[in-house]
Amino acid sequence: MRHYEKDFIDEIPKILSSRKRRVVKHLPFYHAAVLVPLFQKRGEFYLLLTKRSDHVKYHKGQISFPGGAAKEEDSSLEKAALREAFEEIGLHERDVQIIGLLDDVVTHTSEFIVTPHCWPHPISVSF
Repeated sequence: MRHYEKDFIDEIPKILSSRKRRVVKHLPFYHAAVLVPLFQKRGEFYLLLTKRSDHVKYHKGQISFPGGAAKEEDSSLEKAALREAFEEIGLHERDVQIIGLLDDVVTHTSEFIVTPHCWPHPISVSF
């Protein structure tokens, strides 16, 4: 990946807030949320992806952002994304700053409406 200045991270919220987000409202579908974790390592930016287990009900073995289905106890889709990210990769809510939302995505075969939450990690990670 190319090296980008800090301005790159500062511009993301401005870009996301200046556009109309596509929201899908299709009640029979399940709702899910994912984090789009952008982090910096050795001066370069990366997106963190996970590989889903073959033992889950949906999307077995797929490459994905951390996240998953919303549960009744989740007060919002953001909370669902944060809960799932903690369960999947150990990411604590206190270490996340949501800077915006991307368009909803529909998975027609499994009937999910997925809302991606953008999160740039402000410091370098060690893994």
